[in-house]
Amino acid sequence: LFKFLTQVSDPNDLSDTTSPQGRALTWLSKKGDTSITEDNDDSHHNLVLVQKYILVAFYYALGGMGWFDSMNWLSDEHICFWMGIECSAMEGSLVKSITLPMNNLDGTLEKVEKELSFLKNFRELILNDNWISGHFPRGLGGVGKEGGLDSAFRINVSNNRMSGNIDFDHFPKDKLISFKAAGNSFSGNIGGFAGISLLKQLDLRSNDFSGTISSDFGDLGNLALFRIENNDKIVGIMPSSICSLLNPIGSLIQLTASCSPNDGFE
Repeated sequence: LFKFLTQVSDPNDLSDTTSPQGRALTWLSKKGDTSITEDNDDSHHNLVLVQKYILVAFYYALGGMGWFDSMNWLSDEHICFWMGIECSAMEGSLVKSITLPMNNLDGTLEKVEKELSFLKNFRELILNDNWISGHFPRGLGGVGKEGGLDSAFRINVSNNRMSGNIDFDHFPKDKLISFKAAGNSFSGNIGGFAGISLLKQLDLRSNDFSGTISSDFGDLGNLALFRIENNDKIVGIMPSSICSLLNPIGSLIQLTASCSPNDGFE
């Protein structure tokens, strides 16, 4: 089992019995979940085993023992019946979403960012209103060993304690339609979001983002919500290309900034 899981996790993390990965390996071993289909790493049995390992590591990385509701987690129930987990029946019970808002999650997603990238059918990460710190995880949504896997398309990490720049080179861009990260301490320029063509909702209010707003956001024809207030380091004016998206002409329903050329960001 150790050798098999080195495809997903760093061997040093697996060897450390105090790490989320090491604790997850120990838990699987004690449960007797150690059988592997040797001749096919991508067999359904192996995929389910990997997903269980990833979720157990996630549990330990985010302080699962202190969650308000952890029903069925680390139980004998199938992972698809663990609290907040939704699976895709069409894809053979692969994890589709993790939805645990307001549940006292405390820790960092960075500790399991490599593991999360191996959730091959991942579509949704809803973890708002918790105590999560650290950077936004790279590779989220399936850029594991095969690359080009399906991306998460809804993300909500609002009202946590996350910080740092968002690494757009390792960001789930190809199918992302909603990104909500209000009420954190993220920093850097937000221009990378302008390249996410399917984006419908972007809520970045109350962070530490900086720079100007790119006119390229005007190319996002599906954008319906764009919130960037309370980012004191954003300067300049709202580009006319974005203002042209406002209803009734365009798709933009909610824009929390003035489109007057005389009203710049302070």
